[in-house]
Amino acid sequence: QSNALKIDSYVPSMKVLSVILAVVVLAGCFVFPVSRGKYESWNSGPISNAHKLIEKDCKRCHATSFTRVQDQECVACHAMTDHAKGHAKFVELHPDRSMRCAECHMEHNGDHGIVSKDSRQCSSCHAGMNAMNKAASILDVVSFKDHPQFRISVPDASGTPTQVSLDDTAKVVDSTPIKLNHAVHLKKGLRGPKGPTQLQCNACHSLAQDKKTMLPISFDKHCRDCHSLGFDERLPDSELPHGSAEKIYPTLFAEYAKLLLLEGKLESGRSNDKLRAIPGGSELTPGSPRSPDVLLVESEARKAEKEVFTRTGCYLCHNYQEKPVAEQSVEDTRYTITKPHIPNVWMTKASFGHGSHEDVSCESCHEKTRTSTETSDVLLPGIKVCRECHVDGTKAGFVRSDCVQCHVYHKSLEVPHDKKQDLNQFLHRMTR
Repeated sequence: QSNALKIDSYVPSMKVLSVILAVVVLAGCFVFPVSRGKYESWNSGPISNAHKLIEKDCKRCHATSFTRVQDQECVACHAMTDHAKGHAKFVELHPDRSMRCAECHMEHNGDHGIVSKDSRQCSSCHAGMNAMNKAASILDVVSFKDHPQFRISVPDASGTPTQVSLDDTAKVVDSTPIKLNHAVHLKKGLRGPKGPTQLQCNACHSLAQDKKTMLPISFDKHCRDCHSLGFDERLPDSELPHGSAEKIYPTLFAEYAKLLLLEGKLESGRSNDKLRAIPGGSELTPGSPRSPDVLLVESEARKAEKEVFTRTGCYLCHNYQEKPVAEQSVEDTRYTITKPHIPNVWMTKASFGHGSHEDVSCESCHEKTRTSTETSDVLLPGIKVCRECHVDGTKAGFVRSDCVQCHVYHKSLEVPHDKKQDLNQFLHRMTR
């Protein structure tokens, strides 16, 4: 018994053993990594591919030990636009809502968590936006199932873009000053440059290189083959320039001058005794500085100019105005054209990729195109069409519709020049 007591006196108590074990663990987890500069054991998970070049430089993000990564560490490298106007004010008014970058961009989850796609991140605020701010013009959105009708950007009477619901048919109007009839262009047997033709949507609407937006309509690329800008049968190879009304009359004058001087096909049907340059102008005789030949060319050019602006050519697609008499001159075009400024993106608050929908026919979504006869028709699909394929969450045979699929939280900006680094700096961190 005495020997047993003697042995027990040499065995540390559980309290002492716990302290010793704690010291060993601390040494293994903290002292050893710090002394050797090896922090892999502290890593809570694999880092994303976007940050691989700084994987071994923990302090780039974790500026203060045992403290959550703060936004200033993120913006030290990344330049981003604000989420929305008034975002900074919103954060100030609602300090209870954590708005750190890391709330949505969660590192150490490999490539699965760098951008959170969980719609609950968005709906935690957007489901009750008006309750948080009575002055908010943003509609409440709980989910895609309960998402309000799409809104598009339409200029008001002053030309200021305003957001209008597609359900508001009285305001959903394309005010672009141009004449276009989809129904006519999609008819069978349409007269084309090589005979009867059948146009399809892609004859005019082409995907841009980003595979998301559509290329702007170009007269030279999409219209000229069928819509010739010829103006006189005596000049079968001559066409007017497109894109500048001011070039029309000088071009006509030059072409008729060549017709008169080089080919002798321009003949006057009037007496040369008295000719006028423009209505109300002074009388000119063959001895005047402006010869009858010049006046004959001017007369033909002016007749052709009026024809193309008010009956053919420009008139078929564009709105025109005649300049006030005080602004007219002998050398210049007498008419102006209202530039169309055709909108290329209607839903300015959302991101849509046409390329990811290429398997679906255009008219499946743009249903009324074939019967549209007015330029003012806005032929965009409403949310009901999108819900045919897109649903909340996961459902077999349907496409997920998380908020970030259509809405960009903020756009990345070009990295400021003073934040750019030499490649050797990155390589040194990777190999040290």
